[in-house]
Amino acid sequence: MDFIIDRETISGHDSYLSIMKMIANSSVDVASDKTFQKLYVGYYFPAQVKQGFKDAYFAYMQQCRSACPSYREILTHLFDITGEVHYSFASKLLHTLNPDNPVLDRHVLRLLGFEQKAGRYIMKDDPNFKSKKNSDAMLRIDYYCSVFDAVSSEYKQYENECFMKEAIKRFDALSQEYSCIPYTKKVDMLLFRLRNGRGVSVLDYLAETK
Repeated sequence: MDFIIDRETISGHDSYLSIMKMIANSSVDVASDKTFQKLYVGYYFPAQVKQGFKDAYFAYMQQCRSACPSYREILTHLFDITGEVHYSFASKLLHTLNPDNPVLDRHVLRLLGFEQKAGRYIMKDDPNFKSKKNSDAMLRIDYYCSVFDAVSSEYKQYENECFMKEAIKRFDALSQEYSCIPYTKKVDMLLFRLRNGRGVSVLDYLAETK
């Protein structure tokens, strides 16, 4: 397995740099700043997301800028205001506030060794991961917190591995501007570039190199 590292890897990510620059500026109120919201929605949200959710999401993001919430707290808050468990949106909000945290989406989960079967993300050979479709919302929140912790752990595990160091070096060589992107987002961008791959698992590859 090898990462695909080309111009497409960083294509369209100017919005990300702008988002992170604006969130670092304390004078920008993300609850009301339309420029920030337009950038964020265009980069992170699918077209079907309703305006009411966006308004509540950005209001909460502004509130959290000084509170430093955990992934569980964000996930629980989004459930409280929507009645749904938004595992990906929660990770995006947390990453925006603290880019040391990974962004979760279905492509990343699959490439990290999670398999989606019958509406479930299952970690290979690990019976501890429950169905995301469980009718008990708290069990679903527990499930996604386990997923988040697993992904965070794996990012840390291979940060100093030779294959990842080489991939990051090649990534940084694409553009001096993009070299400043935090490690977790670089990994996310590298994995997303592999989204059309089949049967690719970074964890399997790492195990083979031991």
